[in-house]
Amino acid sequence: LESRSPFGTYNITNSGDVLSWFDVAQSVYQHAGADPNLVTGIPASEYNSGRAIAPRPRHSTLDLSKAAKAGIRTPTSLNRLAEFLSTDEKSD
Repeated sequence: LESRSPFGTYNITNSGDVLSWFDVAQSVYQHAGADPNLVTGIPASEYNSGRAIAPRPRHSTLDLSKAAKAGIRTPTSLNRLAEFLSTDEKSD
């Protein structure tokens, strides 16, 4: 509102490189002090084989350019993941 950005729908999510669930799992392992190479990946086609799931596009990242033009900046996904995992450790 303060930036007087145009009316409409804005995609808001973390920024940074596009990550797969494999990338996220490796980051969690690394943050926990485990070897991220212990995480093994499989193609989505193999994971979904024989399952009744909703069809999904191969790449489904959100376009953040409209939000960026409005001055909205978000932290990277990996930074937020590390922050979340660190916060979780403190609550134990």
